[in-house]
Amino acid sequence: MDRFESKYRNTALKMSQALLRLLYEKEFQDISIMEICKLANVNRSTFYSHYQNTYELLNETKGLMIRSFLDEYSELSEGIKDINFGEIDAEQSIFVNEKYLIPYLNYVKKHKYLYKIYHNNSIQFGHNDHLSILINSVFVPIFSKFGVKDEKIVKYMSNYYVSGITSIIDEWVKNDCVDDVMFVCEIINLCVRVPIN
Repeated sequence: MDRFESKYRNTALKMSQALLRLLYEKEFQDISIMEICKLANVNRSTFYSHYQNTYELLNETKGLMIRSFLDEYSELSEGIKDINFGEIDAEQSIFVNEKYLIPYLNYVKKHKYLYKIYHNNSIQFGHNDHLSILINSVFVPIFSKFGVKDEKIVKYMSNYYVSGITSIIDEWVKNDCVDDVMFVCEIINLCVRVPIN
């Protein structure tokens, strides 16, 4: 990477970081290009040399967050991203266990700031799209192994699991993650069980 490309990327990163700081405090639609530029210490022409509008910056910022999460989570979880839930047996496919939860909870604890931003701006960050991917790639094959195959039931159950787990994690984050990761993991395991026929 040459010096110009490196400087271009560093400037883009500064603007993404500025957007995240602003999203922590206010709604996306209330954020102006001027605020982003001031916080990133760049001028408007620099902004427009990178993006046409704040939506383009938001999309790039989303991509950075997702890549960062996937890279770090797969490192913490020893290759979970390579698992095909349709090909493993029912016992291994119970995803609400320490193997999957602990790396995720550790990531959330380390990145509370990003977690709060994501959940406070879930529409802008495409939460429903991510949920659909999660349902199709994880929940559908797992529920199928336990005899639950009706699409409507799977959708309701998936939302129940995600909402329940998210509520517990939200409460934990609200309390600044003071409780131990294992304690939170145990609470989630107490509340959530995959039905076995």
